[in-house]
Parts: sequence; C-alpha cells; structure tokens
Amino acid sequence: MRCPSLSELPPAPSGKTGWPWTEESQQLPCTMPDGRSWPKISIITPSYNQGRFIEETIRSVILQGYPNLEYIIIDGDSSDHSLEIIKKYEPWLTYWVSESDRGQAHAINKGFDMATGEVVAWLNSDDVYCEDATAKVMMEFCRNLSVDIVYGNCDWISENGNLVQCQTQGPGDFAFMELIKWNAVSQPAVFLRKNFLDTVGLLDEWLRFAMDYELWIRCSKRSDAKHLPSTLARFRVHRDSKTFDIFSYSPESLMIILKYGGEKAFVTAFGLRCLKLAKMKERSLEEVYAHLKGQIVKMSRRGYIVVPVSFVEKACFEGYLHGYLLEGHQLALKDTKMALRNLSHVFLKCPALLLRRVAAAAALRSILGRRLWHSFESIVKRFL
Repeated sequence: MRCPSLSELPPAPSGKTGWPWTEESQQLPCTMPDGRSWPKISIITPSYNQGRFIEETIRSVILQGYPNLEYIIIDGDSSDHSLEIIKKYEPWLTYWVSESDRGQAHAINKGFDMATGEVVAWLNSDDVYCEDATAKVMMEFCRNLSVDIVYGNCDWISENGNLVQCQTQGPGDFAFMELIKWNAVSQPAVFLRKNFLDTVGLLDEWLRFAMDYELWIRCSKRSDAKHLPSTLARFRVHRDSKTFDIFSYSPESLMIILKYGGEKAFVTAFGLRCLKLAKMKERSLEEVYAHLKGQIVKMSRRGYIVVPVSFVEKACFEGYLHGYLLEGHQLALKDTKMALRNLSHVFLKCPALLLRRVAAAAALRSILGRRLWHSFESIVKRFL
C-alpha cells in the first residue's frame, strides 16, 4: 500500500493540531533513485483498550509518505472505543482483527507471522512514529545490505503528548555486554530485517513486560546493528503503560540477565536495580530486595530458567549485598561512618563478594572516604 496523503484521511478531531493531525511526512517517489521499487516495510500494532491514543498511533504510521507499507493491527478484543477508531481507518490497513489472545507478545507474534515485508517493526498503540521515520530507516537498510537492525533515538512524551525527556541512543547500545548492563534501546525506534527475525526467533510469549529486552539480547549475539542519530519515535509515559510499572518489569529483566549474562552480571544488576528502585519509590533496600527476590523466585519455580531455586535465592542475596556496597559507595561522599557500617554488614554476610572488581571498588571508596578516594582515583588514572 502507498501511504495516503493528509487530505485523503478523515479530518483530525477538534483541537488536534501538528503531527500527525494536521501535518504529514513528505511523499516519497514511487521508485528509488536507481529505479528499483522501494522494499516493503511491515508495521504491527498490538492493542488492547487504548482508545485514548490509538488514533494518533495509526495516523503516525499511515502518514509516513512511504510507497510500500504493510500495516497490521492486532487488537485483543478491546471493550472501549478502539474498534470504532480502527474501522475509521480500515481502508488504509492491510489487515486487522479483534480477538482474545495470550498477551502482548502473542499479539505481536501473530502480526509477525502475517508480515510479508522485508523489514518489520512493531509500534504499540500508545506510541507514535516521527515524521519521515520509515523513509530514513529504509534508506539506511538499502544503503547497508549487511545491516540486520536499524535503530534510532526515541523521545518520551506525556499522556497529553508533551515532551518529557529526549532519549539519545548510541552506536554501541545494541552490543551484548551493553545490553546486559542496561537496556538503553527504545523499542519503538527499532526496525529489523524479516529474514533475520525469522532466524533469531519471535518474541518470548512467556514474558509480559520485558519481551523486547529479551529479543534484543538474542539479536545482539548475531546481528549487525546500525544506529541512526535521528529521533524516529515517541514513547508515551502514562500510568496505564506496562513499562511504567518498573516493579513488575525489573524481575523479568533481571531473570533475562541471569539467563544470558550469568551469575556475576545478575548480582551486579540486582544491586543496581535495588538501589535505583529504593530511591525512586522511597523504600528501603530491604523492602525492594524482598519484593524482587519474591518475584524472581516465583519465576524460577515456574521454569523460566532451569536452575535450582536455592541458586537463584543465593544470587539475589549477593545482589542485595552488592546494593548495600553501592549505597556505601555513595554515602562515602557525605558520611564515612555510614559507609563503613554498610561495608561491615556486607563483610559479615558474604566476604567473598568483596573479591569482585565492582564490589571491591565500592568497598575501597567506603574505606577511604571522599577526599582520599578522589586522590587515589587521580593517581590511578595517571598510570592507566
């Protein structure tokens, strides 16, 4: 399907202006500069009761001005006014269905199975593509035939569409070890070759929150990913968003790290996550540790990863102590006594943890205090 022009679409709702309501992307010519047809791109939108946002999502896809678009919407039997909006744009949809499914990952996989494009992506029904996003992506795929994944930057927007934060990704963010440390890749701004996706496999339907993260890690082991220094999409932050529920997202992401990165990576990540959540939610490390451990053990018992529960419990405990060390690392800037208290707590509980490089650095900072640490750090840097 060739993307329609703005004049062909139903008028924007009253009060809606700008992209993608009263503005559109530039229409590309029917063929590429060398005379070849543009490769087909398939976009899948999973949806469930997102009537507040789905019209903006749909318009941001079909107003891309791209000559060869396949757009598929998989709705999970919504009970709000989503279907009314989908039917409004039915002439510009390749396929849509509204039926019960087994969750978001299952809905997206259904779309991937139907997709016939050379390049595929999914855009959730509360997110938005930026102007000319698909043209930039497809030009990159055509220029670099060895590239399996193209990803760009993604802004965060509020429920009302106001800018919350500019998220800038980097060329190395899709590297395996970078993903194990932290998922900096924004899902709405990722596009994959279909034959590559067929090789690495579809989304893991066992996961409810971190299915994109797990896919990125699998992809990173065998892909050539290209970063575009351009904002391709906007991720909407609102209270009904699954990603907003970081307490539910964190256990899944940590289990993924344990599965692909091993115990040491898990312990470090668990400690960092404990500390971050404690600050965000204004809770103690102990409370956060108890919550994360409970959820992770539950996942282990359900068989997500085949390791003894006792092993998972031990790794969680070491991660919690690592969080204590990291907290001491930060306390050393203000209160050396409190930092040493944290250090002694860890030493009594698990002295072997102090032999690990990251933990040892945190411990050393706790011992030296702020001034001596900075002096020590400057001396080390001179010799490195």
